[in-house]
Amino acid sequence: MKMKKFEIEILENEFWYGGVVTQGYQMPFDKDSEYSFDFIKNTYEDQTNTILLSNKGRYFKFEPILLEIYNGKIFVAYCDRIPEVKINGNTLKDAYYGAYNDYFYQDEKHPPKDCFLYPQFNDWMEIGYNQNQRDILSYANEIVNNKYPYSVIMIDDKWMDYYGNFSFNKERFPEPQKMIDELHGLGFKVMLWETPFISPDSPEFRMLNEQCLLIKNSSGIVAIRKWWNGYSAILDLTNPNAVKWLNEKNDKLLNMGIDGFKFDAGDLFYYKDDDIVYGKPKAENQAKSYFQFGYKYKYNEFRAGINVGGKGAMFRQCDKTHSFEKGGLHDVVYGCLIQNLMGFWYCAPDMVGGGSIGTDKIIDEELVVRYAQASALMPMMQFSRLPHRMLSKKASELCLNYANLHTKYGEYIFEQVEKCSKSGEPIIKLLEYEYPNQGYEKELNAFILGNKFLVFPIIKKGQFEKEIKLPNGKWKYIDGTIYDGGKKHIIPTPIEILPYFEKID
Repeated sequence: MKMKKFEIEILENEFWYGGVVTQGYQMPFDKDSEYSFDFIKNTYEDQTNTILLSNKGRYFKFEPILLEIYNGKIFVAYCDRIPEVKINGNTLKDAYYGAYNDYFYQDEKHPPKDCFLYPQFNDWMEIGYNQNQRDILSYANEIVNNKYPYSVIMIDDKWMDYYGNFSFNKERFPEPQKMIDELHGLGFKVMLWETPFISPDSPEFRMLNEQCLLIKNSSGIVAIRKWWNGYSAILDLTNPNAVKWLNEKNDKLLNMGIDGFKFDAGDLFYYKDDDIVYGKPKAENQAKSYFQFGYKYKYNEFRAGINVGGKGAMFRQCDKTHSFEKGGLHDVVYGCLIQNLMGFWYCAPDMVGGGSIGTDKIIDEELVVRYAQASALMPMMQFSRLPHRMLSKKASELCLNYANLHTKYGEYIFEQVEKCSKSGEPIIKLLEYEYPNQGYEKELNAFILGNKFLVFPIIKKGQFEKEIKLPNGKWKYIDGTIYDGGKKHIIPTPIEILPYFEKID
């Protein structure tokens, strides 16, 4: 089908937000922006909602094809539906609720309470591709013995023999049932990593191919797609028989006591509009079928998802680099704010320190502590490498303090979760959302938790004081000092401090 373009002129002092979570650092878009994002070709990660919202109350939805901004205009490509620019009020919050009512598909579900009350632990950076029973139990006992608050433990990639096998490797997991029981005995909920990929030439591949349960390319041949761990086929989850097959695999794991699954992959770029599948062939529909499959589990986690804003799933940001720069801590607050603005409310930043820390990397202690601080008052918090194993005593104690801070405010966070599940009110909000027309249009490195706490995470190395402009009203700092809003203040930010304020009027 021939592609067409639709254009929207950006107004004076108008700022736009939305789209791809990983692109949050590029926002807001205004008359001076130059931006291009090709949804077909870009191998981006994280969640996407093809909706843009403006601080002037305007909003629109577009197809995931091409978004461009230049010469003071927004251009979107379309094939099937002409975008319609709508107006609801005159603020970002107004635009959000216009889009929420028109485009979000809320069902009043949310992840389990313990996912919010306590930090989660993923064994990826501690164990990596050598997932095994002994090391997982050792990891879990270290969490308990070092007095970290905890809820979920996630067993990551390579627990199975090969992709599509969905059974514990017998050599590395001689007694998986015993391991699961021991983890439950320690108080953990246990989740397993999963993808829709099937290793070629495996028995499962041959059986699924014979039954036409794998995605085929436009030539009618099983599509072997490149992903970060090699080349694999992909289950056609638009086919109810493929869904039945994977359900049976997962049911066996659930019967062993597994509580849920960490669903990786599912990104739009793994699918093609001209693929041959059982159901609707559009790439977006194929990606959604993977989400819909995983969403039914009580404990679920998704790194990717397109146009499923409003659903009560747990969404994690993609792996961040171990750095203060773009792709690292720099992007964490941006990402969480755009997640909430796009309806991916029940969100977690990447694991503290960044999910790409290897055992051979030099650890930046300041970065890990600042990452823990930035995560502490977000809806969810995740660790992988244990701070006491890689940091000095002082730095590891600070990380533990911020894990406990998350737990301290866990009940308040969960109050916002329940409110969000009924009303769609984001859990954390941009200052421009909550305090329009006060000069916060470009402030995406601070956030409001609920309607009470104002948080300014430190994301620059060596920044031990920060100039902060507070919204109108009165604000109590963590040391008890009362500050007047509507003014700028210089706040000391030593490594021990996460700057946050409580609204008192």
